[in-house]
Amino acid sequence: MPPLKSIPPDVLRFRHRLSVQQINSLFGREVIEETLGEKAGALVKVAEFIRVTDLLRAAGIDFIPLKGPLLSFRLYGDATVRRYGDIDILVDAGQVERARGRLLAAGYTEYMVRWPETESGRKKALKYWHHILFRNPDGEIITELHWKLSNRHWLNFRDADRFVRENICTVEFSGNNFRVLTPEAELLYLVIHGGAHRWGMLKWLADIKKYLELREIDMVRFGLLVKWFDCGRLVTLCNRMLAEFFTDSSHALLPCGTHMPAYMDRMARETIERPSANGPGNLREILHLLPYTLIVYPGLKYKLRVLGMIAGSSLFNGRLSRLFD
Repeated sequence: MPPLKSIPPDVLRFRHRLSVQQINSLFGREVIEETLGEKAGALVKVAEFIRVTDLLRAAGIDFIPLKGPLLSFRLYGDATVRRYGDIDILVDAGQVERARGRLLAAGYTEYMVRWPETESGRKKALKYWHHILFRNPDGEIITELHWKLSNRHWLNFRDADRFVRENICTVEFSGNNFRVLTPEAELLYLVIHGGAHRWGMLKWLADIKKYLELREIDMVRFGLLVKWFDCGRLVTLCNRMLAEFFTDSSHALLPCGTHMPAYMDRMARETIERPSANGPGNLREILHLLPYTLIVYPGLKYKLRVLGMIAGSSLFNGRLSRLFD
């Protein structure tokens, strides 16, 4: 596949969601111009991020922002450089209903799915989902309220709460201190997130490259976290993508010597070459991606747990009845 700089700027902008600033920096000159609408939209999202986090802070709900404007601020010193779709906020599972109530009281509405009304339904939602979505009162911006970093199988069924608890630091932004993941933990989270989506949008790879350029990562600590998750295959896949799309990155790859199945590389290339980065929308598409999901981590126990998780989640979400729709 071609290096990033050989991909047309419009493809990077619209298909892979790199910002104008990122693209111009990549090419070393202005090859594309930012519109007023894009700049205004970025500022509106930052304002919405502040609004949501102020609501949670006023309610005494601890939270951790994921990606979004704080990642842009940490990587580029500017919360509007990096493009993002939704505002992702992580709260403790025991605080989900309080946070939900706070958002609803402020005029937010549930989006796509509704929080179950029964206790048993809520327990299953906490088990099989990892976030719920809300539209802001203007109906323009989506906030994802997370209680897990990701679906459990993408974290190799590790104790994500412990991972977060042991890897927290603070960042000052817009006059407030925010609890965030440490650079090592956030970098690994970005590697796992990108790998889970088979690097379908190259903006995620640009984030990794920028993090490595900052040289703020304790690679020993990063390696210990990789070992704890046993996610060396995902790190190797990330390195493969870095070396391919950033030809100057061979001196700045992530420490990892894990062998990766060739199928993971093929699936990533197939996903990147698609005209759209949309994920699986039904069980049939999930089954198409199942071989990739089953090999990103080693071991039979992992594979059996994935199959059980998919079956349980599909029953809860009603996907099995729509298998042949």
